[in-house]
Amino acid sequence: MKFHLISAISVLMSILSGSVFAEDLQSSYVQQEADSDYVLPCACGTGCNKTSLRTSFNSGRVASQCCKQKTYFVTAESTFFRYHRADGVRLGDTSGTGDPNLGVEFDYEYSPRVTAGFYGTDGFGIRARWWRYDHAEPAFDPGFGSLGVDTYNIDLEFVDQISLTCYTDIELFAGFRYNDFDENFVNELDSRVVNINSSAYGGLVGVQVNRTSKCGALFFARARAAVLMDDGNVSDSENESVTRLDTTQGMTEIASGMEFATCLGPAILKLTVAAEMQNWFNFSANFGAGVAASDVGGVADVGFGGLVVSASLEY
Repeated sequence: MKFHLISAISVLMSILSGSVFAEDLQSSYVQQEADSDYVLPCACGTGCNKTSLRTSFNSGRVASQCCKQKTYFVTAESTFFRYHRADGVRLGDTSGTGDPNLGVEFDYEYSPRVTAGFYGTDGFGIRARWWRYDHAEPAFDPGFGSLGVDTYNIDLEFVDQISLTCYTDIELFAGFRYNDFDENFVNELDSRVVNINSSAYGGLVGVQVNRTSKCGALFFARARAAVLMDDGNVSDSENESVTRLDTTQGMTEIASGMEFATCLGPAILKLTVAAEMQNWFNFSANFGAGVAASDVGGVADVGFGGLVVSASLEY
């Protein structure tokens, strides 16, 4: 009996010693995170957001911890993208004996993107996004025609935020995307109006890494990929049409930038500046000198790239 009592006391002392050691280790780690002249701002009002430090002073000792709260948000983005094509932005053959005036060049055009959603206290959330690009540019010689692009995405994503430290977290997300794509060639030289279009849907996945600096700015890098499936179509003004049954299309996006946050009443206002590049596979058509539907020789990729400026409101 005495032996069992001594053993039980020994086990209890070991557990208590391990608990104290773990607490000291955590306090040491948290102290390192808090050792800065700048402490990340907590959310306006009560509580704090997912990347904040809550600091309290007890007998001169600092105790900090990562904290999360349920957050609703809406983000308005202004994307300034330039349109590209794998085989060149043009209305026909611009090499050899072709006319260079058939070339087209897009500027960095404004296109809106809106996102809304919420995050739970466990870091899991859901968000919906809409983006549209609708612009047209004339050929180098406007008398030769023009090229226009009208496309939009609708996304639904499920997000999980994982805190690595109080300054670094990762967002993993997956969901669904619907895309509508319309590309119009008005070739006055060949007296042709050609339309390339598709309406496809599929899945998407992505990851974003966020790192908050001691000065308060947040730096991030993001990658997103989508695979879409549906029929495609090429038609022209001569009533010629080519239908591509059961096509697959791919999208890749990469972006990096920085974010600043400040209080706005009981909410948080976040301002972001980023660079973003997108490559879309098998969305357009490859053609030679002519742009008629019967002249289509294969698929062509398109892309977008430029600057993104956004404002987000969280509560």
